[in-house]
Amino acid sequence: MYGAGWDDLYIGDKVKLGNTFLRLVRLGRFPGIEDTGKKKGGGRLYRKVAG
Repeated sequence: MYGAGWDDLYIGDKVKLGNTFLRLVRLGRFPGIEDTGKKKGGGRLYRKVAG
């Protein structure tokens, strides 16, 4: 989710985008990606799984 322009976003916008991404991952909208339930370095950790 990080990329060009990420650091220019307001913190509230980053939080909203992160929450939306997390909900979509948990709904299975990104096949092969799962939430680890852990955070590191200020962000949530996701895992790519073989499908």
